[in-house]
Amino acid sequence: MLGFSCRDTYRMHNAQSVYLPGLCMDHPRLSWFTPSDAEFFSFNYSTRRVSCSIGHTQLRHLVVSTSQHDVYAMCKNSKCCIATHLEIFSSGIIWGASYLVGTEICISRKPSYISFVFAVVAAWSGIMHWNASRRKESSVLNMSSPEVTSRGLRHMTVTTIAAIENLVMAGGLHGEVVVKDLNRNSIVFADHISTRSDPITNAIDCHWSPQGQLVMMTSNNDGKIRMFDTESFSVFNTIRMGFAVNHATRQPNGGKLLCVAGDHEDGRLVDVDTGKPEVILRGHIRNMFATAWHPDGSIIATGNEDNTCRIWDVRNPARQLGPCLPGFFGAIRSLRFTNDGKFLIMSDNSDYVYIYLVGDMDFQRKQEIDLFGLVSGVTVSPDDELLTVGVVHKAAGRLLEFERKDWRKSSSCLI
Repeated sequence: MLGFSCRDTYRMHNAQSVYLPGLCMDHPRLSWFTPSDAEFFSFNYSTRRVSCSIGHTQLRHLVVSTSQHDVYAMCKNSKCCIATHLEIFSSGIIWGASYLVGTEICISRKPSYISFVFAVVAAWSGIMHWNASRRKESSVLNMSSPEVTSRGLRHMTVTTIAAIENLVMAGGLHGEVVVKDLNRNSIVFADHISTRSDPITNAIDCHWSPQGQLVMMTSNNDGKIRMFDTESFSVFNTIRMGFAVNHATRQPNGGKLLCVAGDHEDGRLVDVDTGKPEVILRGHIRNMFATAWHPDGSIIATGNEDNTCRIWDVRNPARQLGPCLPGFFGAIRSLRFTNDGKFLIMSDNSDYVYIYLVGDMDFQRKQEIDLFGLVSGVTVSPDDELLTVGVVHKAAGRLLEFERKDWRKSSSCLI
């Protein structure tokens, strides 16, 4: 047991553990005091039948929706009762115990024992589908099933997921990528795409090329961004960076830029075809883990381990746009603009999700969702009507649904 007397004490302990002396919290560009006085999304439903989980404490792109009714999340098998076993291990396995009790302790990115911890958890990794209209869950990709293990991917721990149309994709701790076609109910791709000693698949992003080709793009710890043709699943382009790539997303509307976040304090905007650096985004002070493009393709948001999200205009990247948006419990690991561009959604390591009204790029109105547990990911439906949050906790892991309000008619949300 953690031994905290109350929730506030627990949170204060967490806040102190992630405080960064190098970050001046009263800097005038920090939006620390942006009021949480709005309700853009209201609570709609909570289910524990989808018990969300994480495979790597730094990677939180583990919830995705493809429609208002279809949500996919990385989960652990409900038959698994490993929390007690991990809690009685020696103090060397800090992350394994801390993840299961719903807190996070900063450790080095790749400690020597972490593969063993993941091997213990890996047998129960999988992706669940949640039908939000029928309130029904189902397993769509079980990493222990013969359809996966027969392809040589044993003990795979899911570190990231993606879904688009009929395809569901999962990345793994040892450089694995698995793709399942739901229409055919079969695995269409499963392989180790990197064989280096530290090959983690940190993120998978899907986008349509200007030629109408559906592209799967992977970001890996080996410093490479790989682009796959989803017809043959062959790699047609590889971009090499000088650092581990944690997240990369393509500029919408057929744009030519990739925003790349990795084990570096600076973000990169690179040419999608050649990988040639176009712009360096300077301002963060630690490693970067999340990126999100505004739908108009001119604005990019970046989330960092320095506790902040920063907004950039790619037409004038030397100047940060709007205020610096802070988290409370550490790194900003998950970011989303709504598809209409009106809101920016960002999540803390744990306990908080923030919804900012973009407005005139001033981000002056905010809704704060207060929950309890690690956040495995946030996603919005394509029609922007449903916000889904994955919560990881040994006793209260769940999916939370929030329904978009007509905030323009609400007196509490008037601008």
